[in-house]
Amino acid sequence: MLLVVGGTLALLRSLPPLGDVEQRARGTTDFMRWRARQMDDPLDAYRILWTPTSEIPAVLLCAIAAAEDKRFFRHAGIDWVATRRALLGALGGGDRVGASTLTQQLARNLYLTGERSIARKLREMLLARRLEAQLDKREILTLYVNRIEWARGVWGVGAASRHHFGKPPPELSPAEIAHLTALIAAPTSRLEGDALDGYRRRATFTLRRLYRWRVLGDETIRDLTGWNVPPSVAIEPDALLASSCGSLDVAHHAPGPAR
Repeated sequence: MLLVVGGTLALLRSLPPLGDVEQRARGTTDFMRWRARQMDDPLDAYRILWTPTSEIPAVLLCAIAAAEDKRFFRHAGIDWVATRRALLGALGGGDRVGASTLTQQLARNLYLTGERSIARKLREMLLARRLEAQLDKREILTLYVNRIEWARGVWGVGAASRHHFGKPPPELSPAEIAHLTALIAAPTSRLEGDALDGYRRRATFTLRRLYRWRVLGDETIRDLTGWNVPPSVAIEPDALLASSCGSLDVAHHAPGPAR
């Protein structure tokens, strides 16, 4: 018991202070430096741009929650349902299942490295809880899209939008947003073979969920996917964080194809 208490106290003492989170996010993080060392890349060659919330399409924020963390608006930094599933899968010798929330990923990208260890994972979880106590969900999403890697050496949605499509984030179409979202899981992989198949599945999955949340309307989804859907009323993008994304149970109640 004393060992557990002592270990917990030591872990808490080892946590870095959050400080001004946005100011930290605007600079080069420890995770970026770690990544550069792992990839043998020159850090000064990284494209790192900051995009304010006002210039990030709300559809993009919702798409990332849809694809990466469907309980994002319901948890306080840790998705215990996904964590339990991942632990049971690991103990059973099954496939590894990701359980890190968007907030945990943000904590790692701002304060930690990509080192794989139980201690780092615990620190990530504790930092995620602190971030959730200090920031609202939209602030977390804004920080997240600004500090994840979207291609080798391309950090932040501003750099990613220009790198992949030659345009700033406000000009992205729903199809382009689905493409960027599908890249998050493996941003440095070449899109060929199994990696290409996985990317296509992720993009399609994101579009489906956005439709079921009524973020994308029937005409848009029909143009993008060819799905034959009945007419209905789409929700305006400005309202989606407060409505569709803000209450994720809409995914269970909104009309849409049962796919």
